Amino acid sequence: MIKGANGKRFNYFMSAFFRLFCFVGCLIAFIVVKIAVRPSIDWLNYLLLGLSLGGLVSGVFNLILCGLTATAYKTNKRIQIICLIVTILTGGIVGTTLTSVALGTRVLDDEVENEKIFKIKK
Repeated sequence: MIKGANGKRFNYFMSAFFRLFCFVGCLIAFIVVKIAVRPSIDWLNYLLLGLSLGGLVSGVFNLILCGLTATAYKTNKRIQIICLIVTILTGGIVGTTLTSVALGTRVLDDEVENEKIFKIKK
């Protein structure tokens, strides 16, 4: 199991991958239902479109969190919790699980110290 900031990055990236995969799947399902079902079922079209766009938003949000530094992971818990809530609301068991594992992964203090480029003596 990958630990620390790299573990968070890996889990957020894999979650984004699965969320974007679900986006494509829901978009294909929306197109197929739109073409094949006559008379159209409006609530189903809206649901598939909403899940598709929600998966896209969630995937991009996870990709943004994938690029944060160790210090940002340690200080911005609120953004990570919001990302988890968005991922839960837009569906996807695997993406939600990976995002929650990433949220629960602890960042080590050594990683925060090692990423500082300029060390200031006091």
